[in-house]
Amino acid sequence: MEAQTRMNQKFESLFTQMVEESKEMKSQITKLTGALAVQERGKFPSQAQSNLTGQHMAQTSNSEGRNIKEVNAITTRSGKSLDEPSRTTVTSISQQRYHLQRLTRQRNKVLATTF
Repeated sequence: MEAQTRMNQKFESLFTQMVEESKEMKSQITKLTGALAVQERGKFPSQAQSNLTGQHMAQTSNSEGRNIKEVNAITTRSGKSLDEPSRTTVTSISQQRYHLQRLTRQRNKVLATTF
């Protein structure tokens, strides 16, 4: 009978320890979840650096006097820059197809050298 009582006490103490550890783990997970949920407004979770808006922008005005923002350079995530940004206006379908193919080739070149 004494052996059974000792075994019961051991199991009860183990069970109590497990319950306490479980509560501690839940508390830690709650803290981590809260820390991850805090996010700056206007930023994506994986955004490592601030948005560089305006760094490559130039402002001009058209004939009507309106200010127009133009991009002066294109930089990929890996830091590579494209030589010439496209500034042509497309008037026909054949020109549109030509420019689309040209841009696709440029993109493929950048992707091929990146990976």
